[in-house]
Parts: sequence; C-alpha cells; structure tokens
Amino acid sequence: MGLDYDAIAARYQSVREIGVPLNTKLVRLLSRDDINSGARTLGLLRDGDVLVLGAEHELSVLMDYCIHSVLVAGKNLIDRCLDSPADFTLDETCYMMAMAQSHYSAFSVDSVQPGAGIHAIDLFREGDRIFIADLLFSQTADPGMLLAGRLTPLPGFFMTTGAALPILPESCEGFKRLLLQDRKRALPDLPRKEEAELSGAIIRLLLQNNSSAHITYGREGEDEAWRDGLDPGSDAARDDAASFDGQPGLRKIGRNAPCPCGSGKKYKKCCGRQ
Repeated sequence: MGLDYDAIAARYQSVREIGVPLNTKLVRLLSRDDINSGARTLGLLRDGDVLVLGAEHELSVLMDYCIHSVLVAGKNLIDRCLDSPADFTLDETCYMMAMAQSHYSAFSVDSVQPGAGIHAIDLFREGDRIFIADLLFSQTADPGMLLAGRLTPLPGFFMTTGAALPILPESCEGFKRLLLQDRKRALPDLPRKEEAELSGAIIRLLLQNNSSAHITYGREGEDEAWRDGLDPGSDAARDDAASFDGQPGLRKIGRNAPCPCGSGKKYKKCCGRQ
C-alpha cells in the first residue's frame, strides 16, 4: 500500500504549527555556555568567545546542534526539558519525545514527491529508504543530492530539524574519513556523546567547505511556499525561506534585523552581540 501524500502533507503542517513556537522556546532556554560550547565545537567562535557567522543559515545550524548535541551531565536540552514536562503543553511534550528519538545522518535524495517531500536513502541506517516530509525539499531538491542533517521520526515519515547542509564534492573525502573512524561501531548504535562528537565534526567540516553559502534566502512574502521549509536551529530562524540552489552569495544578517533565533530582539542585541 502506497503512502498517502496528502495526509502526510497535512500532518507535516500540523506538526510544524507545534514545532515552530516550540523551537523558539527551546532556543531561549539555551544558556550562553551551551551556545559557546556548540559554537566552539563547530568552529564558529573567534578570539575566545566572539561568535562569527559566515552565512545566515549557520545560526540555524548552531542552534540545532546546541539543542540536540550539547550535553550537560549526559543529557541534551530535549532530555532536560522532558524531565520538567509541566513547563510544556501536551502537544509540545509529545513532539519533544519524537525529537528525543531523532538521529543525525547523511541522506541522498532518491526521488521528489511534489507538495509533500522526498524519498531518500538514509546512509547512516544501512541504506534504509525513508520518506522525509518537507515542502521546501519537494520544490528544490534534485535526485542524487546529498545532505547531512538531523531526522526526527514520526508515524509513517521523517522530518528534518531544519539545519541540513549539502555535502559538496570538496567535502566528500573528509566526510568519508570521519565515517571510517566510526566504523568500529555501527552508526545507528552510537551513544549520545559519540553521536554528538561525530555530528559536530561533520558539521564543522561542511562549514569549513562553505556548504552554508549554497543556501539562499528569499524575501518574506516573495513566495508563501518558502514558509514551508525546514525548521531552524530551529524553525524560527528560517521562516524567511531557503532553497538549495547551489549558488553562493547569501546575504549576511543586518545588525538591526530581527534575530533569526526567534527571540524578537534585534540581531545586534541577541545572537549577534559580541
């Protein structure tokens, strides 16, 4: 029996309605130490504690890594929030339970389902064929595209956590070396700490090879479909819109622009503060 793509697209939209404000809430719960730790791992800190972003999408990548992979006493932010569920709605708690089961992976686009998402091959899960619900990917992805990012399992499909990066040809050799280092254990079975180290190394490699410059942002209102893209370090950081078009030239965040983390503050008074 085939997938019901209309039902998946509807479910995707309803989950996003929960995920967008939830991700904004989670970003606000990150401490300065959490952010500095994640930024240091990803190579985004300069001169000790100055956060330097080469492209707008790097903030989404950073926040996503901090939420899922910066550990305190062996727990990430999702784990710690699930320890205090009274601070969240039932829908938010259910979504965080799914986020707690997410895994970092590389995946290749097998085929595109317009209006719903992509069929992909999960390269970290022994070539499992999966469906990723994502309206942005359904508009911009091409078969054969190779991406790295975090996948959240939901009944019948996966969603990204919004910070996927393209694996460019110049990153392939380094990417293979990182994977070979971890073949001593099956990738699906990596403990949380080791997965955090591996995903951090992969993201750092991709950022060093300028993967984030291959993501461009449309202007708000230019195309409503853009709003159906990936969550940002969450989702809030990217409701502006993004597409993998292979063209560098991403505009930098203006210091007086709203901070992409979703705090409501100006960038210069939030994540852009030095």
